[in-house]
Amino acid sequence: MLNKYLVFISFILSICLYTSCKSNKIDTTDKKEIVVQNNTIRKEIPSPDKSKILVLEYLDKLEIPISFNYKVIDSKSKKELISGVFSGVKMEWETNTTIKAFTYLGIVEMDNENPEKLYKIIKVE
Repeated sequence: MLNKYLVFISFILSICLYTSCKSNKIDTTDKKEIVVQNNTIRKEIPSPDKSKILVLEYLDKLEIPISFNYKVIDSKSKKELISGVFSGVKMEWETNTTIKAFTYLGIVEMDNENPEKLYKIIKVE
């Protein structure tokens, strides 16, 4: 007799346990958008003799090549000597009158015979 009650109680408990342990379906209506902000970066790089300033403006993003808006300004008179747009990896002074602008070639093997492919020289008059 006791055995019948135990079986019946265990059966009822297992049914209760089975019905209460089902997972609830959760509806997530909150969709989060990822917003990437692109900040404009402005760098001023003086020439080796400090007579000219290379001003670079570009967007801070994770894409390569970078589109540089550049201009060269005379330090004393603040007169703009040259300006333009260059698409590449980086720009820096080579000498007081030339800027070395590195182009983007992607994944390539180093070409020891023609290293001129890797950069472009911009002359400042």
